[in-house]
Amino acid sequence: VRARPQSGPQQADAVFEVLVEGGMTRFINIFYESDTTYHGPIRSARPTDPTVLRPLDGVLVASGATGGLIPEILDIGVPVITDRRPEFFRINSRRAPHNLYADTFKLKNLAIAKGYKKSNNPQPLFPWGSPDYKKWSNVNSVTLKFSSQTSTKWTWNGSEYLRTYYDAYKGSSSNNVHNWININGSVGQINTKTVIALFCEPYMHPLQLPSVKTVGQGRAIILHNGKLLDGFWKRGSNLDPFHIVDSNGNTLYIPPGKPWISLVPSTYIPTFDN
Repeated sequence: VRARPQSGPQQADAVFEVLVEGGMTRFINIFYESDTTYHGPIRSARPTDPTVLRPLDGVLVASGATGGLIPEILDIGVPVITDRRPEFFRINSRRAPHNLYADTFKLKNLAIAKGYKKSNNPQPLFPWGSPDYKKWSNVNSVTLKFSSQTSTKWTWNGSEYLRTYYDAYKGSSSNNVHNWININGSVGQINTKTVIALFCEPYMHPLQLPSVKTVGQGRAIILHNGKLLDGFWKRGSNLDPFHIVDSNGNTLYIPPGKPWISLVPSTYIPTFDN
């Protein structure tokens, strides 16, 4: 709650949204081609994080982690960088722990210096391609429920999807505008051209951390250009990227761009507004 408004989602090449304790969600911002000198607040690692980073040869940047989790992350094959200077810094306008920020330019240089960079050409996040809109249906918005405390809504405005949210900790409104903020204090509503929701089996990690299983299969929905395509995701291991298919097993291609990927507990069903 106190992490809002965040800095970084508007520059990231992709964003994963994952369930954490308290029924809230956190963002995994992916920086491959893009960068920012002002990214945060940076919070602690969670079990789902390395499972989505592994096929990207990614480095997990976090403030730290619950005891015993970092060795597990390293065992998955994902290097970890935690709070250190000068890559990280604290801002004065927020109270700890929501005041830890970082410079992704410096973080990438540090990762290279430590030998963490494994490939100049990691696997694609998804199979990219032009969609066949004949199979898509018109949908104006989608509401994704992560828990009884948190749901998010993405609404098409004719050019992009705008994010609002319901947060039981904030109040009863289901239409809170979710903003980003930059280093100069300018704000804007979080938006994306493509929303992908992957419905994953929830489980409780042994460290008592709510998580979702990202290996296996489940329902998938893709929203782009005011339209919806329903399908299924499948993934054989943490080494594999997500593969989205239709009911016949044919690959569904994702429109190129900067997608927002929500890993939604499969106990909840999305709702749509046409």
